[in-house]
This record gives sequence, structure tokens and C-alpha cells, in this order.
Amino acid sequence: MKSILLLTSVIVFTSFSAFASTKQINYSQAEESLKNLEKSFDGKIGVYAINTGNNQIITNRADERFPVQSTMKLLSVAALLKQSNSSKNLLQEKVHYTKNDLMFWHPVTGQYVTSGMTLAALSEAAISYSDNTAANLITRKLGGGQNL
Repeated sequence: MKSILLLTSVIVFTSFSAFASTKQINYSQAEESLKNLEKSFDGKIGVYAINTGNNQIITNRADERFPVQSTMKLLSVAALLKQSNSSKNLLQEKVHYTKNDLMFWHPVTGQYVTSGMTLAALSEAAISYSDNTAANLITRKLGGGQNL
């Protein structure tokens, strides 16, 4: 189910980039497309998007809670998964870090400071538990966030 949620989320972001390239968006059609995606993947998609050009809003399950707490975490893990397609052992790579790397809200990474965690485990911690340290370590691995 986690991979379906991630895949669905990536598809939604991709779908909206296609909508963004058009001059006129049919908002009810976009919302209907989200509901169809949910049915086809047997999952839930939460969206609250505002077109800042005209203040029109697209929503789907906007009043529900979802396990992904920040979009950055989803995008970082998605980028890591994409890299793992060409680097077969990437997700098994172990990342070592110190107590100084721990950020506010580290429910998983705080338990493994002495042993480190694989990128796969960091990905699960970032997505399933919204672990901020896990997200930062993944972002660093991707070459970003030099000041994290």
C-alpha cells in the first residue's frame, strides 16, 4: 500500500504539471480525474491546490488527514527511488549520522544514531512517520541541503 500511495502521489504531481501547461483548466474535470485515479489504484489522494492566477481551487479529500506530512519528503523519496532505478543497491546503502544531525521530530532516526540506517529505512521513516532527520539525510544524499 505504501508504494501505491507514493506512486499515486507522484502521478498526481505529474498530472497537475500537465494541467498547469494549459490556458484553461476545467476544475471539475481535474477533481473527477483524481477520483478516478483513486479508484484505479485503490487508494486515497489528498489534494488542496490553488491557482494563484485566478484563485480557483482544486480539492480532493481536503478535510482528511494523510500520513505524508510534508510535500518535500514525498518529493525527496520519489527522487531517491528514481535514482535507485539506475543504481541497484542504492536503497541498501547505509547512512551514518550523529546526534548533532537530529532535527525536531525524529521518531525513527533517533533510535538508530549508533548504527545508522539504510536509505530504504530512511525513506520509510520520512514517509510513514514524517521523520524530519530522515528527510534531511535523504536530501543530503541527493546533493541538496548543504546547510541542513
